[in-house]
Amino acid sequence: MILSAFCAVVVFPGLAEGRLGWTHEQCVLSFGEPVTQVETRLVKSEGKADVFRAQIDDFPVFILVEYREGRVWMITYEGRGVRKKTASSLVARNAGSKVKERTFLRVQHWIEQEKKIHAVYFSSPVQRLIVMNSKSLAAEKKPIAAVILETGTTTEDPEDPEGKKEPAPVNDPLEKF
Repeated sequence: MILSAFCAVVVFPGLAEGRLGWTHEQCVLSFGEPVTQVETRLVKSEGKADVFRAQIDDFPVFILVEYREGRVWMITYEGRGVRKKTASSLVARNAGSKVKERTFLRVQHWIEQEKKIHAVYFSSPVQRLIVMNSKSLAAEKKPIAAVILETGTTTEDPEDPEGKKEPAPVNDPLEKF
């Protein structure tokens, strides 16, 4: 197994090939050691997500891998090397040849019914491909916290430290249309 992984790296240099169902060890054999770990995006992911760095056509690609039950259940490829043709190739490696592709509002979607693999590709604001199995697709996502706060600003409400107050109603500017 180690020899075949080594041969794959030698034969396909610079190819950021990760697969759903791989173990952490298989990811390390393919990508090298993670460059960092970050918080997971899915509630039921185990531990922290590994972030690997690879090259595709001389462009850097970051691969964020989340695990469930010791296996990859969601992969996010991000960076300038993740182009439309590259995204299709990465999806094919994960889903096989029976994958169906559709584009809606400049966002590509792939679905493979038998293996229950789903993928979506965004080219803006950053080139990103997310590949998931049906369980990770249906999994609860973690809420997104504010990334940039002004100095001295917190996200807590001093009048409601336990977070029980209902949010104020939001006026929808499009509700009249």
